[in-house]
Amino acid sequence: MANILKHKNLKKIIIWSLTGLVGIILLSIFVTYSSSSIVCNKITIEFLDDEKNRFLDEQDVKNLLISKEGNPIGKVASKINIDNLENAINKHPMVENAEVSKNIDGSLHVKIKLRIPVVRIINSFEESCYIDNQGFIMPVSKKSIARVVVANGQITERFYLNSVQEMQDSIPDCQTAKIFALAKK
Repeated sequence: MANILKHKNLKKIIIWSLTGLVGIILLSIFVTYSSSSIVCNKITIEFLDDEKNRFLDEQDVKNLLISKEGNPIGKVASKINIDNLENAINKHPMVENAEVSKNIDGSLHVKIKLRIPVVRIINSFEESCYIDNQGFIMPVSKKSIARVVVANGQITERFYLNSVQEMQDSIPDCQTAKIFALAKK
């Protein structure tokens, strides 16, 4: 009698396990099929800084996205390469960090942290740039003017490199690095 009960319990366990397994397989097929048909319907852009010294706006970011992959609105979400979009935004000289993600509703979400300028330098050649709080050189923007210390005069260095550290390594007596050190204090 006990043997028959064990056999019935084992049968129930097997039946329920198989039912659960079939359910999981069907659910994963449904999710895969439905996610491949979701179309990007919106782009949301979130800036992780205050609005002071905002050198980029939402339209600039959308233009960057469009120039890299074309307009994502209307594209199948699974065909949008978010790594390429994220890399394109991160290469912008005003951006410190960007993260791009796709949401389940088909929207594309972009989080951006902008660089924070600490000094503006105008060299002897009338070239101008900002240096951010980490020592990276930023071009001057037409959208915003940062209220920072301005250094000018007999500054003979050109601003071809990406950071003050690169300048320090390549130029023994780097004026720009000294200005950055003073401005950062």
